[in-house]
Amino acid sequence: MRTEQNLQVINAIAQKNFNPALLEKYSGFGGIGRELSEYYYYKKLNSIIPKDEIAKIKETTKTAYYTPELLVRFIYKALENLGFRGGNILEPAAGNGAFIKHMPKAMRENSKILAIEPEPIAHTIIKSLYPDVKTLNKKFEDVELKPNSFDLVVGNPPYGSWLIEDKNNPDLSKYAIHHYFASRGVRLLKKNGILVFIINCYFMDNIRDHVRDVITKEGGSLLGAYRLPENVFDNAKVTTDIVFITKNKLPTKWQKTKPITIGNQTKQINEYYINNPQNILGKLNIIPMYERTGLVCQEDGNLIQKLKSKLEELPKNLIQTQNVKHLIPDLIHKNWESIIEKSNHRLAFQDNHIVKSAPPNIQINFVETCYNDNPLSEKEKYYEINICIPTKLVLINHRFAIEIIIDDFLLNYVDQKYNYKTFYHYKNSH
Repeated sequence: MRTEQNLQVINAIAQKNFNPALLEKYSGFGGIGRELSEYYYYKKLNSIIPKDEIAKIKETTKTAYYTPELLVRFIYKALENLGFRGGNILEPAAGNGAFIKHMPKAMRENSKILAIEPEPIAHTIIKSLYPDVKTLNKKFEDVELKPNSFDLVVGNPPYGSWLIEDKNNPDLSKYAIHHYFASRGVRLLKKNGILVFIINCYFMDNIRDHVRDVITKEGGSLLGAYRLPENVFDNAKVTTDIVFITKNKLPTKWQKTKPITIGNQTKQINEYYINNPQNILGKLNIIPMYERTGLVCQEDGNLIQKLKSKLEELPKNLIQTQNVKHLIPDLIHKNWESIIEKSNHRLAFQDNHIVKSAPPNIQINFVETCYNDNPLSEKEKYYEINICIPTKLVLINHRFAIEIIIDDFLLNYVDQKYNYKTFYHYKNSH
């Protein structure tokens, strides 16, 4: 059924028929690659497209398992809850474009998107359906991209044991393909950016030959992870995780694995799941697998309801809070000499007292508060900016001058979508 449907789409493209309703039926050849080797299908396909394109499709038959809509929608809802509103977005293995199709309208309108897809038919479909998106018909490892340049890296990267050759990132070339995608993805994130992947469970559970330590060195931390049942993909049984990684320092423990015993057998699982068993969205089991035994997650209950409940557990507006906590101190510290100079200039016309001060210590907290006891009342939400100036400023006009300058500075440089209140503190320096 899938093969015939895919052939129908490929034939339509060859005939320059780019009907969206038809193109969206393309599901790739993951899990049905054997049929491409059958004479009947190969001959039929070769009558439509050349052999070199068939070869490129064959390269993806072990990896082209396109993402279920349920998971895509969960990821975007989670990102919205975290406070992501848009930015530079990379999808390094775009498939048939599910992450573009289901991206919230406001997020898409507020973003620049780069979609990379090596499979020629899938790339043609993405390019046709989403002309506003920049696309590249290349392998991720063959695309040169500047580190620290994306606000979001999202997708469902290929899984497998083969190694990647990347001349621009040779330190990552010794890792299996899914480890490579994750580690390079984090490398490409801006400060406070976020990576969300649906990825093979070995990314979290490998005892060795993993990239969790590489990601930590790149400044990445695990924000959260959810283990999925093995049957979420068509024509495949594979245990996967949805992982949220932010390029910021968080205390989450996820570097190591710990033993878990089921029945009379013991396997290793990431310590994050030992500490957060509620994020295992199925039932763990140890079963025979490739002449050995392996840990899998099997269906146990309604996945839709389980995913929905997890949305309530994510920290609200985390990304915006991280951005504010990074943006405002960085702005003030970089421009501190200018702020002091303007304060001095203001004071010079009054009494010639000149302010000298070391850069302040800045603490920022996100506050939600009600001004009455009614739980239904709308809460005021704002960022509380505490600026502690480590200099003895006894005269009120000294303090008034520097506060006026800082307030004006924040008004000019901080995006007004951030509601904030500024509080000043003065500490004697010795």
